Amino acid sequence: MWTIDVLGALVVRRDGELLPPLPPLPAAVLVCLALAGRRGVKTQELLDAVVNPNGGRAIASKPALHKHFETLHKLGLPIPRFGTLVTDGYALDMNRVEVDAAEFVSRVRELPAAPTEAQAAELLGFWREDPRAAHPRVRGSRWNPVYRARASLLTSIRSARLEEIAGLEEFLELFPSDPDCAPLRDRLVRVERKRLLVVEDDVLEQIVDALDGYDCVPIGDMDEWYRRLKNDRDSILRCHGALVDLHLTDALNDEQGFDIVEWLRENTEIPTALMTVAPPWDDYGEGPQIHRNRFRLVRIVNKQKDRLNRRLNLPAIRSTAKVLTSDDEEDVRTRLATWLESAYFHAAQRLRRTRNRDGGRRLRECERSAEAARRSLESDTLPAAESAVREFVRAWT
Repeated sequence: MWTIDVLGALVVRRDGELLPPLPPLPAAVLVCLALAGRRGVKTQELLDAVVNPNGGRAIASKPALHKHFETLHKLGLPIPRFGTLVTDGYALDMNRVEVDAAEFVSRVRELPAAPTEAQAAELLGFWREDPRAAHPRVRGSRWNPVYRARASLLTSIRSARLEEIAGLEEFLELFPSDPDCAPLRDRLVRVERKRLLVVEDDVLEQIVDALDGYDCVPIGDMDEWYRRLKNDRDSILRCHGALVDLHLTDALNDEQGFDIVEWLRENTEIPTALMTVAPPWDDYGEGPQIHRNRFRLVRIVNKQKDRLNRRLNLPAIRSTAKVLTSDDEEDVRTRLATWLESAYFHAAQRLRRTRNRDGGRRLRECERSAEAARRSLESDTLPAAESAVREFVRAWT
């Protein structure tokens, strides 16, 4: 008996024995078959279902597709070459295969109107990570039946007021930006406060007091930053956002904040904003784009309302903290756009230094991939847009 688990990274077992990981394209083909179940997938439909980072077809032709099926057939997977479809296509022999996604959909359909805690908790346990992010080569629409079943389960949990069931918080953490999960997240008995790293040498206490809705991790200077990295790095890595002052000494020319935001960019996915009263450029606006791209800055904010009286610009600081950490779709898309443009900036810089024909070709390919991710951010659902950005970052950085 075969088991194929797709609600997370692909896991394939034969009679309980785990198979080695498959190459990306055969894996994507198998995931599409697993999601299709007994009805199978026509060849043309399958060619459209497996995508590359820019959203186009990853498999160019039927012969190329058949080569990937040869990889799957060599493993012994029960895939009749033409299934039972009217036209050519493929289908798993579901008498010999169990698929976690199919079982999840079936069992949600059978749930009573008021499920028990045990029933709901068991269904939540099917999910190991967001499969749309785990399987970027599979077109997002292939998951629609699974996510409709997930939405139905979440509605049942809300209706039955089962917010305290085991595993719910862990489940919601798999989808930190998913608006479908927001109502349940808001109704949890214990609402998690967002953790915010605040690095400031002069008015740190005032800023932390103003951000009383957050669990702040305060750092007052570079020495404390290095001590924290050495002795308690996890307290930084668990933060949802970071507010970093540009100047961390009494002088207004040290620009030590750049060292911190660069470390955050290189080592974490933490959204970051820069605070300053003395920028090394002529105006704020949204901040010079080159600095935002180089350091992956969501915002550059003037922390003072007026320099004469040194009044803190607390509304701007609070607004920035929200953009860095909020689950609102607009804020999530803003952070994704920042991540995308920063990744493109560094990838393009690297490729421009490759002074040969291959470097030019790769740069053009990178530009096309970035443009496809930008279109996804503008028009696709949030999960699909996030998947597109993550795939670009994975492929080009």
